[in-house]
Amino acid sequence: MRKAKNWGALALALAMALALAPMMAPEARAEFSGDWTYEKTDGKAVITGYSGSGGIVSIPGSLDGLTVNALDEFIFVGNDTITGAAVPASVTSISPYAFNYCKNLTALTVDSGNPAYMGDGGVLFSKDKKTIVRHPEGKGLLYAIPAGVTKISNRAFYHCQELTDVVIPAGVTKIEEGAFMFCEALKTVTIPGSVTEIGEKVFYECENLTVYC
Repeated sequence: MRKAKNWGALALALAMALALAPMMAPEARAEFSGDWTYEKTDGKAVITGYSGSGGIVSIPGSLDGLTVNALDEFIFVGNDTITGAAVPASVTSISPYAFNYCKNLTALTVDSGNPAYMGDGGVLFSKDKKTIVRHPEGKGLLYAIPAGVTKISNRAFYHCQELTDVVIPAGVTKIEEGAFMFCEALKTVTIPGSVTEIGEKVFYECENLTVYC
């Protein structure tokens, strides 16, 4: 006599296989083009590394026929040779870690056709200029955040060891996690009454800092 199939068990096994499929998918393969390392993701290029000679670097808008739409978190980390970086119109996603420990970086510029970002005075902002995204680590001693900014992004001033004073304008409502981490020379910051949300470790390892509210 034939045994009845256990359809419930089969259905469970199929569901588990489908759930595990994404985890079993092969990792993206590193591709190389000139000074750049990248990965293909959804038919586009995510730049993951740079091996050039430094100076003012123009990030390409395409690699091997693929549109560059993102900068990975390790693209420039720890690079002491770059002094400036120009972001093309195609890049709409930049990791908050992309420019960490670039101590000689003094300027970030953005193509005017970029729909997600803009540059002002060498500093990276969201396109609407309501979010300050990244202040270069090697830029200046004093920085006044422009009026109209409402959010200081995650690690916006991370490891800016030349920075001694920051002016935060009224109207800023949110300071995200780690915004001023490792700004060891930072002496004074005044937080306006408009700020209603402050993330964790905003001033971590800012040993010389006095915060006024």
